[in-house]
Amino acid sequence: ELDSAIDGFSGRITTVESKLYSGAVTSSRELTDLQADADMIGRRRSESEDVLLGVLVELDEAESELAETTERLARSETEWLVDQERLAEERTVLQGEAATLDEKRAAHAATVPPPDLAVYERVRKTHAGRAVAHMRNASCASCQVGVPSKIAQTVRTSAAPVPCPNCGLLLLVD
Repeated sequence: ELDSAIDGFSGRITTVESKLYSGAVTSSRELTDLQADADMIGRRRSESEDVLLGVLVELDEAESELAETTERLARSETEWLVDQERLAEERTVLQGEAATLDEKRAAHAATVPPPDLAVYERVRKTHAGRAVAHMRNASCASCQVGVPSKIAQTVRTSAAPVPCPNCGLLLLVD
């Protein structure tokens, strides 16, 4: 659009200058008016060229930014694909480990008396998957609260699960 406007201005300047220098116009007032028209059209053409130049610079910058962004996108997509492959492999490994641990847990659970296992499962559910805490120096290692001596003695001597009176986790002697 600016190119056609600039071409239009150039055509008008040529027309005005041909009248101006042809000798067909003899009146000084008409010559002055033609010269003023030529100057005004020249200024408008110059302004349009400046605008066009600015647009071309912006276009060049935008194309450069687009190329850079496209390159970054391609790198990011490649990294994403590599990460997806790595995560899929890691997932397979972790699923295998989880299956092995489930088997071990089932084997260990089979050796625990059913009433004790029921207590363990109940405590585990109420404590977000954690059911056991160590007792160190007559204190629960989980909540850091001292265990009364009678309960501490029961933990040391009994095979049955004994809960911490404060946090409720089953205590084990360290």
